Amino acid sequence: MEAAADAERELSGPVVVELMKDLYRSLVNDQANRFAEFFQHLLRAEGPLVFHCTAGKDRTGVAAALVLLALGVSRDLVMQDYLLTNELLRPSPFGPRAPPEALAVLWQVQESFLDAALDAVEVDHGGVERYLTHRLGLTPSRPGSSGRQLSGVVSRSRRLMTWAPRPTPNTEPHAPRASR
Repeated sequence: MEAAADAERELSGPVVVELMKDLYRSLVNDQANRFAEFFQHLLRAEGPLVFHCTAGKDRTGVAAALVLLALGVSRDLVMQDYLLTNELLRPSPFGPRAPPEALAVLWQVQESFLDAALDAVEVDHGGVERYLTHRLGLTPSRPGSSGRQLSGVVSRSRRLMTWAPRPTPNTEPHAPRASR
């Protein structure tokens, strides 16, 4: 938003849509360390976890999509889950000041936003599996192998792909990895 203001662009709906797509594309790389930490928390958890970000839709939406994709959920179903945000999220009365058309975009999610992030995962990293392994430091594992795994969510009829932290030398198996 500040970039648009600095460029003296009017914050119209279409301008904000493009800014949001840029934000989602940037989350893939700029927040990779946070996503890696998030997966580490999931893998260590003894019980249910709640996760969120400031608005609860952008970073949280990408994180939830990555978890679901890691579990083998189809991209179409991930998108359906993401779009539920529009039914459940209520705008904050303390949100940013902007024209109503811009706020209407800010307080909603759009398929094109998450598509921008997931397309960046495909184009920049070669797909979700490579992003999880090469960028977030996770390794594929099979049911019954050691370490905590994200399993049990994928139906038995589908290929079961679970994930575990990649062990690093001289660290405990579930320690977060330093960024590269």
